[in-house]
Amino acid sequence: MMIKKTVFTLLFVIASLTTFAQVKIAFAEVNYILNQLPETQTIDTQLQAFETQLSSEIQTMSQQFQQSVQEYQSSSGTMTDEAKATKEGELQTLQQQIQQKQQEAQQKLQQRYAELLGPVRDKVMNAIETVAEANGYTHVFAKSISGNLIAVYPDVQDNSFSDMVLQELGVTVE
Repeated sequence: MMIKKTVFTLLFVIASLTTFAQVKIAFAEVNYILNQLPETQTIDTQLQAFETQLSSEIQTMSQQFQQSVQEYQSSSGTMTDEAKATKEGELQTLQQQIQQKQQEAQQKLQQRYAELLGPVRDKVMNAIETVAEANGYTHVFAKSISGNLIAVYPDVQDNSFSDMVLQELGVTVE
């Protein structure tokens, strides 16, 4: 409901502005722009390497867990109830450690993504502002990296503004 109010207010303001001044509006597809930048490909490569490293650590822990489970299963027939309970507790602890490691890995990956992409995102936003000013746009609506909309925009199939931003960034669009 809050989004609808915001959208209606925004549209009202834009409609009001058209009576006072010339309004020139553009739409920038941030993901489209980012996908064209060589920096993004470098970031993807770095993230894949980091993810491989994290996955390797988790895989090693999982293999150790599986080996411990097999050892327990093969020797549980000869173990006392106390020894079984101790070993089962150790296995549960190891399984919890693996789950915690997986959660930490996901958080680290997201953090690394934000660290690497932040400067590139800032560069794109600055280029959008430069292109908007140079071409007389009064409003630029952008779809953010996360997919959230900054404002409502028409179904635009034309990436001409985004292509101008890429040109400002020194990237040739094919």
